[in-house]
Amino acid sequence: MYAVKKLSQKTIQIESTDIQVIEVQKRACKIKWLTRFLKSYKSNVGTINEEHIGARAKFLIAMMGNRQLGFVRLTNKSHHFVGLSETWCLSDLYVKPPYRHQGIGTKLSAVAISDYQTKLACLDQHLLESQRNHYRALGFTTYIVGQRSQLCWLYHRTMPDHNIRSRLL
Repeated sequence: MYAVKKLSQKTIQIESTDIQVIEVQKRACKIKWLTRFLKSYKSNVGTINEEHIGARAKFLIAMMGNRQLGFVRLTNKSHHFVGLSETWCLSDLYVKPPYRHQGIGTKLSAVAISDYQTKLACLDQHLLESQRNHYRALGFTTYIVGQRSQLCWLYHRTMPDHNIRSRLL
């Protein structure tokens, strides 16, 4: 049994650490979660296309009983790293507001790293400072800033050192 305590209209405290992470395949579920992420995002991140939900994207959902709490989208970046095994990137992470700051995003990220060969994370440059400790704790050690975008590419400690321009996280 899962214990959930409603604290207010905006916060639901989870007393159980029994969060299950599942991979979803259904296109409609992927679109639902990505739409929720895009609506919550403050920057102009564009629209949903096949690259976001197609064969090179995996969606992991955090569940507590029958409640869906959040998701992470992984993107296959193997084609950029010839000679390495499959390489996945944490691309989007979203937790429903009532469940935030309770380790759900960390759990989703940790499962992605341990079970899906995730070696990269991508986030907007303006989020790097506030999220730096979170990504360090997950094992990301260096990063580069994209030349044509405001994106930072973070490299996990399991990623071979391939970029001399990377900075310590």
